[in-house]
Amino acid sequence: PIHPPPLGDIHDLSATLFWFDRWAGDSPFTARFPDLFSIAVDPRISVVVPLLT
Repeated sequence: PIHPPPLGDIHDLSATLFWFDRWAGDSPFTARFPDLFSIAVDPRISVVVPLLT
């Protein structure tokens, strides 16, 4: 399972990229979920955006 960071730390993640940076686990989501990444509308999205929407 994916465990997002506590909301108190969310501002520290504004420069962290959802797909390319290792923010939840040992590998980036591009490597863990290549099929989902292939249909991503905005591959350069920050971690903050999907966690807050």
